[in-house]
Amino acid sequence: QCGLGMDHPRVVAARAWLEKHFTAEKNPGRFVPDREVLRDATYYYWAWAVAHAFLRAEMKTIQQNGKTVAWAEVLARELLKRQQKDGTWANRFTAANEDDPLIATSWATATLAICRQVMLSLPGQPIGRCGAKPTPKHPTARAEGD
Repeated sequence: QCGLGMDHPRVVAARAWLEKHFTAEKNPGRFVPDREVLRDATYYYWAWAVAHAFLRAEMKTIQQNGKTVAWAEVLARELLKRQQKDGTWANRFTAANEDDPLIATSWATATLAICRQVMLSLPGQPIGRCGAKPTPKHPTARAEGD
């Protein structure tokens, strides 16, 4: 949101673009022909970024082609399909280092954590809260401005 309200035209436009173009299978961004390889090379980064965007926009579901899509479930399913037998993630493209299991696995597990937050959120509650009450401040914590 970059400090903008949910009703700001740029936020509304960004949400609409994400809702229209979301896919769990690939990065749907625009790539010039000589950079097209980055679509696949940035898959795990895309998954992490879109999960964060939907979480910040408080979107538990999206509308695509007249259907309600539970994006977190769809994305989690796709990520789990891509998990390797040893438990890691990686892709064959080197341009963004996602061929390195340390990098791809970090993106994938962070994305799955967001998906889990969304899927476990209670109806009527902001997504990502999982029904937990706020943690009380430590008695010695300073208040803002102290």
